[in-house]
Amino acid sequence: MKKQEKKVAAKFNSKWLGFVVTGVLVVLVCCSAVFVFLWHKKATKDRTLEVGFFGLPQEISATLKEKLSVEYSEEIVFKEFSADSFTQKNAKNCNLVFMYDGSSVASLEKNADLRKVPEEASLYLPGRIQRENGVVLPVLLDHWEIAYNRGALEAAGVEHPLNYNQFVNALEKLKGQVFVPLFVCGSEDDTILAFVGAFVESFGSEPAYSKLLRELSGAKSLDEIVDKNLLEGKEELSLRMILESIKEWQLDGRLYEKWYSARETDLVAFGNDGHIGSYFTSLSKHRQLPYNFVSQYDADRVPVVATNTKHGIMAPSVVCLNLSVSDKFDSIITSLVEPVFQKDFSEKTKLAPVSSRAVPYDTQANDVRFLTAACPAGQLPDLCNGAMQFDLEKQALFAQQLRNYFKGGVFN
Repeated sequence: MKKQEKKVAAKFNSKWLGFVVTGVLVVLVCCSAVFVFLWHKKATKDRTLEVGFFGLPQEISATLKEKLSVEYSEEIVFKEFSADSFTQKNAKNCNLVFMYDGSSVASLEKNADLRKVPEEASLYLPGRIQRENGVVLPVLLDHWEIAYNRGALEAAGVEHPLNYNQFVNALEKLKGQVFVPLFVCGSEDDTILAFVGAFVESFGSEPAYSKLLRELSGAKSLDEIVDKNLLEGKEELSLRMILESIKEWQLDGRLYEKWYSARETDLVAFGNDGHIGSYFTSLSKHRQLPYNFVSQYDADRVPVVATNTKHGIMAPSVVCLNLSVSDKFDSIITSLVEPVFQKDFSEKTKLAPVSSRAVPYDTQANDVRFLTAACPAGQLPDLCNGAMQFDLEKQALFAQQLRNYFKGGVFN
């Protein structure tokens, strides 16, 4: 009986040992599989280039996608975000981020670990187009411009304005030649804000404009900041002073009386009939206008009051930020400012290249690059990007308050 019990026990132990060994092997295999899976997932993620586009026009992001797909042989994930969906979390989940330079870029500079722009990339850019901090790389330039009707200027007997006094004088003389000496599509939020901001910079140069950006970023209404002095020292320059100057043009016929509600269709209609002496718009919007209209005009920067101060140019720039910790994407970033791609980028978007050696789309794109490189303060963001980037509700509020002011003299 005891022998039989020993045999049963031995058989049981052997069977149990088999189960244990099998279980251990299964666990080891499962652990190995999980480890291999996680390792492969991490390795794949480490090789994957994740690119975020925030609030960029389709033709810009499409050209960048095409270039990045050529430059990077591993997997690429492109993430497109609308202008109202920017968050720092979304940006930080990308390796490379593209957007217009502005307040959100400045926030990322403070709160994200950004990799330095490769030194080789910086060498392609004129010094004043480079960003001082060395972590933001401009790759393309737009521009808020004033375009002058060549025929109207000649008929009025005035030269192309080169400064603010000549500009105001030209508008006065154009009153005798055209129905609208200066036209602005004030119904567009970004245009009316850029127009006002451009003349703050014209009067007070970059320091006054930068102070306006800071004041606007913290304000809930224009009432709060309209009378604040934007200049240091004894001189005074306030936003109200600029608004009153513009309102004076509006009242005396130099600026279209109801410009604050004017639309692009009005611009084209007046322009086709030869009724416009000059108009304010962006280079990107200029490219959408009929050629037979714009071909009559020569574009230039907004004229400045004094040339011996630190002026910039209202040239919103598309920038690249590198949020990866290694140098594995440095060569890709450098390729974005190499002359060959910059030529292609300029041709496809019809905007201005940043590379000093790139062939631009046309003379106007070349002028934007030249003027930006020549200005002591380089390119500046417009009010929408510089003070309230991606905050569409605030942009709409401030734009409407400006319309109220130019219509009735009050913001609300």
